[in-house]
Amino acid sequence: MAKAKRWKWEIHPQINQIELRENGDTVLRPIRWGMQSASLQVRSLAGDGSMASIHTITQAEKGREHHSDWYQVPLPHPDLSLIAAAPQLLEACKQAIQHFEEQGYCADHYDIIETLREAVECAKGKEV
Repeated sequence: MAKAKRWKWEIHPQINQIELRENGDTVLRPIRWGMQSASLQVRSLAGDGSMASIHTITQAEKGREHHSDWYQVPLPHPDLSLIAAAPQLLEACKQAIQHFEEQGYCADHYDIIETLREAVECAKGKEV
């Protein structure tokens, strides 16, 4: 079974920067937007290693198009979707672990159960 990719936060106090990284590549970076606001930069969907400011890749939310001048949502983006789904994915991992523990599992499932357990521990902020 392939090892899951790990994201981690990196903080660089000397340059006042924080980034969410995956194997040396930036996934997400907060940036200044105007004088008193912030935005996020995410990996470009072009796959060329560049970053895109989230406030430049937006669309009107379905059903709220009439508010598009002051309310928009990001275009579908895999990293943002994963972050938004994180609470639901964590709960699914916990339920799967509980199911396997209650029903029992064979040796073939051991790696899967360990991956689920590591994901839950990682979500709790523990080193795995």
